[in-house]
Amino acid sequence: MDTNIRQDAYDQIKYNIVHFHYLPRQKVSEKSIAASLNLGRTPVREALIRMEREGLINVVPQSGTYIATIDMNIVKEGRFVRECIEPQVMMEALVKHSSAQFETLWQNLNAPKKAAKADQTDFFFDLDQEFHQTFYQIADRRQIWDWLQLNSLWLNRFQRLCLKVPGLD
Repeated sequence: MDTNIRQDAYDQIKYNIVHFHYLPRQKVSEKSIAASLNLGRTPVREALIRMEREGLINVVPQSGTYIATIDMNIVKEGRFVRECIEPQVMMEALVKHSSAQFETLWQNLNAPKKAAKADQTDFFFDLDQEFHQTFYQIADRRQIWDWLQLNSLWLNRFQRLCLKVPGLD
């Protein structure tokens, strides 16, 4: 099977979990996911197996498959890591930046404000992520950004939830 199809299935399901198209504790099935995403059942099954290993879903024998709730201990650890790393990355970026990169940062800083005013929470979050990612790119710390994204799924889910339900943080 094509690894792109497998990765696509994984990415689409993860997107739906992070964006709360699938809610915590919601029962899901391989068949319904495959139909809704217009994918075959095999790549969906493989994606669900991977997500179970990552803790994004829970498989309960003779009951079903459920979207995992957000583990606040993992969220706190993710926030701690970001708070420790990002000031250093931002300092490195400020030393290395060019005027064009500074203009990009300035635009990226203002764009989320517009999305927030328009109550576009998903767009706001994506723009905020892009803003932070730009610092990592300028500082030539792309691998750290990629690693953080792999390990910040719980934090990202919680941050998105906080945007949708004010007062949670």
